[in-house]
Formats: sequence, structure tokens, C-alpha cells
Amino acid sequence: MYYLSVQGTKDIFHFKQFSICQDTCALKVGTDGVLLGSWAQGGKRILDIGTGTGLIALMMAQRFPDAVVDAVEIDADAAAQAMGNVKASPFADRIYIHETAIQKFTPLPPQGGFDSIVSNPPFFQQSLKAPDAKRTLARHTDSLSFRDLIKSAVRLLAATGEFSVVIPFNMRQSLQHKILNSSLSEPTQALVIAMILGNDDFIEPLVRDDFSRAGVAHVLALSGLHVAVITLIIWFLLFPLDYLRGKKLRLVLTLVILVGYDLLTGMSPSVIRATVMIAFVFMSMIFYRKSTPLNAVATAALAILVFSPSALYSVGFQLSFITVVALIVFYQYFKIKMPASKVLNYVYSILLTSAVAMASTIVLTAYYFNTMSFMSIGANVLIMPLIPVFMVLGAIVVAMLAMGGGAGVLGKVLDFLTSLINGAVGEMSSLSLAKGDVYVSWPAVIAYYAILVLLALWLARRNVRMLLAAGVVLVMWLAGVLIAQSRVPHRGMVVFNSFNSTPVLYFNGSDALLWVPDVESDYDIENFKRWNRAFLARHGIDSVMLVDSTGAQLPGAVIKPPHASIMGMGIVTAGKGRWKHYEVPSDSTAMKFDYAIITKGFHSS
Repeated sequence: MYYLSVQGTKDIFHFKQFSICQDTCALKVGTDGVLLGSWAQGGKRILDIGTGTGLIALMMAQRFPDAVVDAVEIDADAAAQAMGNVKASPFADRIYIHETAIQKFTPLPPQGGFDSIVSNPPFFQQSLKAPDAKRTLARHTDSLSFRDLIKSAVRLLAATGEFSVVIPFNMRQSLQHKILNSSLSEPTQALVIAMILGNDDFIEPLVRDDFSRAGVAHVLALSGLHVAVITLIIWFLLFPLDYLRGKKLRLVLTLVILVGYDLLTGMSPSVIRATVMIAFVFMSMIFYRKSTPLNAVATAALAILVFSPSALYSVGFQLSFITVVALIVFYQYFKIKMPASKVLNYVYSILLTSAVAMASTIVLTAYYFNTMSFMSIGANVLIMPLIPVFMVLGAIVVAMLAMGGGAGVLGKVLDFLTSLINGAVGEMSSLSLAKGDVYVSWPAVIAYYAILVLLALWLARRNVRMLLAAGVVLVMWLAGVLIAQSRVPHRGMVVFNSFNSTPVLYFNGSDALLWVPDVESDYDIENFKRWNRAFLARHGIDSVMLVDSTGAQLPGAVIKPPHASIMGMGIVTAGKGRWKHYEVPSDSTAMKFDYAIITKGFHSS
């Protein structure tokens, strides 16, 4: 069985009178740019500093019909993108794109100055550089400091002109700045920012992959564990209130500070859920009432959904609440007391918690990410005892840095703990059972959680009918999997449509050839496999080989760019002008093409 299909996406943002194409620009259309373009004052002459996609320049031209707009952009690709967006707009005769640094920009005519200057400048003064050099240039002030921005505005602004600028500030970025300029090693800086401030952007991709393969990626994202540790730290620091007979005040202040911490770290669903549950416990202590864990979880979910109904479809929301509910429901039935050994009790508690958490989320995780880790329990036993220690020391170091101090000896201890954590995770992730690519359909997810619900009811009521019903659902699930798998083709060709190329994938059994006519030797095949993991897993494709200019073949396909014979079909690609130079052989073996694939690189000029 085989098939031919085409998949594609678009990266265009539509406004009233123009559209913004942003596929080659480092930073996309954002709320701050749209708001700036909506409220900034105009005039006859307008200057947009750091235009990016040309969004603000186009908005100003739309709002002020008599204005002439100059837009400056230092990045070549962004400037080209802005030129394309301007040319496609109704304001092309009034907007001029200049590919240069604002420090070197000289307007024509140079006299008079601009009536209005607008800028949505870079927003990180210092930080670890982003992996993408273009995104680094757009996000950092290395090429344009605030001092240079102000000096340029003063130099170019008319005497009665107005300068409109977005200068964002938040405490989390200020703390990040202090951490990134401290004596901590870079891996420690990234881990502290992730686990204390809730921003995992600085975690290296390879480290992130190791945590994912080892089944402990939850450590890098703020969750109930992290909030509990922070709560204990706050509670401990407020202990003097107990001596002043202010235990209730201690509870209230702990909760208020915890809410402030939630705001600092971005109010993720898992953090809100943990905070609401802690609030319920604290309120029950203040008013001498009994709290119920399931009620607290339900209230937390309701609170989040009232303010953000779309959170229901968030992966983080679903995984967070399913894990907590599963721990509340199942943990009590499997907990065993070992009075002879506190260490064994602690280890067993970690094992049981990890097992319940993994069992409750493994199918949903596989559905969303198409991966399944089998090392989660072992990895949690190794690193979970280190996490509270790391967080306590990390919080102390962040507080010291915030007050203008240094990391000192504690910084060395944190570096040592980071090496232990990353080393253990790296070893676990390298094992063969660490990770497997799988495909899970949504009916399978429903069937799995139906089984869990029935098992929970059986444990609570000991009604054998619940157990039988779970068995029936399991049999139906397995039958559905077998039927669905029998309908999956094991040979075929798929034409993908990425933002800058047109990959063609031919697969036969577990092997596949990836032919990218527009890009050859430098194509990122690992990125392709990551983005199309669900397709590869569903079709059982284990090996993907990139076709180079010399060609490649598998049973049923011979590819020799720019043409190929695949499943008896003659195929030629047209892209990057190479089709013009292709000469059809003059002998009798000349190929007759059945299909022509017009790629992203095609142009008719």
C-alpha cells in the first residue's frame, strides 16, 4: 500500500490594509509592536528604528496618509523581508527601507529632522546568547545600546518632534541579568534560572534532550515540587512571627509572598495549581477547617479556567492536573510503612510517586510529544534528593545577587550539584531504554484514561465489575490499535512544505530517503525528524538518509537530482533555476516525467 500527500503551513499576519510575511525574520509580530504602532504620534516625516518585518512602519503609514516613513534595519534578511512587505502594501511609494545601523544612518534631506521617531528596541541588555544568531541580534542590545538609541533619537529628531519607544522592564529579567553576570558556571546559571525563576530558555538543547530522554524534564519546569520548596523557605524565614504570637499572620504573609513569586515567574498552570492548593491548606489552618485535596485541585483548575478558558487545551495544564489527581487517588492504596528504616521509606516514597506520575501521564505525553521514556523512575531516585538542596541554595544565592552581593562559596557548591545532576541525567539518558519514538492516537488516550478511572473505582469500592469493565476497554483498545496499524501504509512518498524548502520523503519499511531539492548538504535532518516524529513513528521509520547531489536509492525508488523514479512514477523538481540547465538524454533511455514538483526555491526569472 502507498500514497501521495502534500502538507503545508503559512507564516503570514494579516492587518486591515496590508499583510506581514515573517518567515525569514528573527522576531515575529508581537503585542508590543502592534500597540506601539497604534498609539505613537505621527507627522510628515517618520522614522522607525529597528523595523524588523516593517510592521510599525506600515502601521504608521496607514494611520498617517500624508507621512513619508523611513525604516532602518541592521539585519539583511529582516530588511529584505520588510522590503517585500512594503512592496506588497498600498504604501510602497511612501516607505523607504534602509539596511544599515542607526548610528550610521543619514536621512535625506539631512536638515529638519523627523517629526516622529518610533522604536521597539532589543529587550535584553546582557544574557546568554540565543542559539540563532539572527534572533540574538534582534533580542540583544549588543548592536544598539539604550545609550546609542537615545543619542540617535536626539540627533535625528526635529525640535518639536516626539520619540515613542517601548522599554520593557520586569524583575525576573533583572534577576536573570544578575545571575548571568555572576561567577556561577553557565550550566548552573541556566539551571538556577529555570528552577528558581521559571525560565528554561537558557537550557542548552542537548541538556534539555537528556532530561527528556531520562524522563525528568519536569525538573526544568516549575511545578508543585518547586513551589513547595519555595513555600518552605518563606515559611522558615518568617519564623520570628511565631514568637510574637503571629502564627496566622505568618500564614497570610507566606501566602502573599508566594503569590508575588507566582507573578514573578509567569503564572504557569502548575504554579497556580500548587499555590491554590497551598492556599486551601493555609486557609483551613487559619479558620480551623478541614481541607480536602481533591476539592483544592478542582478549585485550582476552576480558578485557572475562569481567567483563561483556553488553558484547558494546554499540555502543561493537562499533565499537571492529571498527575496531581493520580497521586491523590492512587498513592494511598500502595503506600507501605517501613518503620525500621527512614531511608527505605524515603526511597520507596520517591519510587511510588514516580511510578504513579509516570503511569498517569505516559500515554498523554506520548500523544503530544511522540516519545516515551522508560527510565523515569530510576532517574527520579537518583536526582530528586538533590533538587530541594539545589533549590534552597539557589534561592539564597539569587537573594544575595539581588542585594548586590556575589555567589561566593555557595556558588561553588551549586556548580558541584549541577555537575552531579547533569552527569546523572546524561548517564541515564544514554541507556538504550531511555527513550522510544511512538505514535498514540486520541482514541487510545481516551481508552487509557477510561481504564485508569475504572481501576480507581475498583480500588475504592472493590467492585469486580469495574475491573471487568477495565479489561473490556483494554481489549477494545488493543483491537483498535491492531486494526489501525494494519491500515498504515509501509511504502509511500510524502511532499512536505516547510518555510524555506520542499522536502520529499520516500519510505519503504523502516528505511526512508529524504530529498530536499532546494537544500542539499547543509539541511538539518535532525530538525526534520524532530518536527515529523509522529509521522515517522506511526509508519515505523527508523532510518532517514539525506539524499545528496550524487543521488541515492532504496527498493522502489532511484533518486538522482533533479529527477527520480519513485514507485514507477517519473518525477522532476523545479527549483532554484536548476531546471533550466537540465538536459534530457538524447538516447532511448530518456525519462518521461509523470509529476513535476515546484519547490520553494523556484523562480521564473
